[in-house]
Amino acid sequence: MQALQNQLDQENIISKAYYDIIIVGGGCAGLSLAYHISKEETLSDLKIMIIEPDDKTDNDKTWCFWTDKPFPFESEVSGKWKKIAFLSDEMQKTFDLGKFSYFKIDSIDFYRKVRNALAECEHVSIVNEKVIDIKAVGDETVLVHTESGCFRGGKVFDSAIGKGWIEPLKDQYNVLLQHFEGWKIKTSAPTFDPEVMQMFDFRIPQNNEVRFVYLIPSSTTEALVEFTVFSTDLLGESAYKKQLQSYITKRLNLSEFTILEKESGVIPMTDVPLKQQEQGVPVYYIGTKGGMCKPSTGYAFLRIQRDCKLIVSALVRHQGIGQLRRLPKRFKLYDALMLDIMKRDGGRIASIFTTLFRENQITTLLRFLDEQTNFWEELKIMASVPSAPFMKSIVRLVTRTLKKGKW
Repeated sequence: MQALQNQLDQENIISKAYYDIIIVGGGCAGLSLAYHISKEETLSDLKIMIIEPDDKTDNDKTWCFWTDKPFPFESEVSGKWKKIAFLSDEMQKTFDLGKFSYFKIDSIDFYRKVRNALAECEHVSIVNEKVIDIKAVGDETVLVHTESGCFRGGKVFDSAIGKGWIEPLKDQYNVLLQHFEGWKIKTSAPTFDPEVMQMFDFRIPQNNEVRFVYLIPSSTTEALVEFTVFSTDLLGESAYKKQLQSYITKRLNLSEFTILEKESGVIPMTDVPLKQQEQGVPVYYIGTKGGMCKPSTGYAFLRIQRDCKLIVSALVRHQGIGQLRRLPKRFKLYDALMLDIMKRDGGRIASIFTTLFRENQITTLLRFLDEQTNFWEELKIMASVPSAPFMKSIVRLVTRTLKKGKW
């Protein structure tokens, strides 16, 4: 005990107060976790510190997902659709989602909702700092170092992704980037069908990568048009603008339009076996860092909400957090296969996705992409697509497994 105190005395502690939970990163994952904890009455006395360098006052992201069940932040939904369109050179079809709906949440509405709710919680604090190091001291104390000092807590949940986070592993695993730029545009005449969300349009040059445009209409004259790429490297800055300009003028036949907002981002997509906890110490990883961004699609919002509920359940029951957060291994395998194809032969994905959407019920396919199907349903889906590219990826993954002992 004295050794622990001596080490603590050597640190520049900002506050002598002890925080039960320190959350590093105040984006979707960090704020969601704090919000879920604050809504659990039995945890209302926990002292929580959120450390986030930005004020989160901009609409910097758009989160989309589909579900047929109630979900957190329903009041922040800015768009809802019962139909989605899939477009490729081989097929153009609009699907009725049946019991499902496709939803959109603008990040600014989410940030505002959660920050306002947390401001009313006397045990929750938010500071704008940049974290430079996290260090466990014993098995019950963690020190979070920032640029101006150090905070002390019992458990740390870390969602902050630094530059080059998984860069050292890209030669050993499949590591791709999902990068995108989107423009919210306005037209003078009715142009869009507000009843249909365009999930994929692969009718653009693929350049042996995975490239598509999705379009989210908010009215007949306004829509978010987003150009997305899955590849190992980013494009030059002008390439995103050029592709969006080309798509809007040629595919949408618009010679005049106004850009209301822009958004862009880079999301790592990988089959690296991400840790959800530092071994033996109370440091846990959440959000993309904790494997909550589905590697083959990039969807994360609902996965984050489910993960937060599991963490809260573990805190309430005083259970080991890691015991409840395990992800199904078979879906990791499916994602690894798809990432391998994307990496070595990305131009084939448009055809593979076309077959998936053509040969399967849309509701079953959406449940599969959301990891809610059973094994027999998954076998039928796998049987619907060409086997050759997947067999080649299976051989590559088996070879990798034999070399490393895991995938």
